[in-house]
Parts: sequence; C-alpha cells; structure tokens
Amino acid sequence: MIVGWFNPARQPVVKSRLVVPRLGIDDEIDWLVDTGAESTCLHPTDGQYVRFPYDELVVALDSEGVGGRYPYYREYAFVVFYESDGGGARVFDIILAIARPEMPTLSDPRPVVNRLPSLLGRDVLNRLRMDYDFPGGRLEFFAG
Repeated sequence: MIVGWFNPARQPVVKSRLVVPRLGIDDEIDWLVDTGAESTCLHPTDGQYVRFPYDELVVALDSEGVGGRYPYYREYAFVVFYESDGGGARVFDIILAIARPEMPTLSDPRPVVNRLPSLLGRDVLNRLRMDYDFPGGRLEFFAG
C-alpha cells in the first residue's frame, strides 16, 4: 500500500521519487493527485526544487488544459512509490510532461504555470487502485 494525504488546502497528495535518467534527476516530489490530467506533469515550483536543467529539454509539444495551451517538454522518467510498510517499491515508467518557468510580464506578473503544483496523472493512476476517503482522512493506493 502507498499512503497519500490531504494537504492543508484539502487536496489529495502523494509523495514519490522522480527519476529522469537522461538529465540526472533523482529526487522526491509531492504530487497533486489529478484524475483529470492525462499525463503526469512537473511544474516549475518542483522543477526548480529539484534543479531541473531546463536548457537541456528538446522535445516540446503543446498541451491544452484548463489554463489554455502551453508547451510541455517530454522526457522518459520513472515514478517510484515506496510501500508504507517498508515492503518494497512500485516503479512506473512514463513520459513526463515538463513545463518551463514563465517569465513575469507587465500583463501577467505571476504566470499561472509557475504557480501550479506538479500533477500525478492518469498515466500512473490508471495502473493503481485508489481508496479516496476524504471524510476518514485516508488516501491509499494499491498496485495490482
């Protein structure tokens, strides 16, 4: 079992290790669990935390979401969850969507993408069973 939690904003969150072999990234990320997100997305706040080498990104594709169209870069990655009982790890290979930080402008001094949490999307969630019990304060994931 993998255990998540509800943060102070009452959002479902789960921690994992993010490994991006080509770029030498291997660090922990708290993901917002988002069943509406098709892909797992690393956003600038967490990207800066793990010192993501944005200058080395090469494959950009436009993605469309609630905030409109935005270019995301794609990288092969692993999301690693550790079992709560110390019984092992679950590793998922994905194509991670990475948003570069946006520069503030006069018309947009705090760009939306810079404020978004990183999202754990259906590319991972569809491979897990989730027990979402907000009234009971329980968020658990089970791998098949």
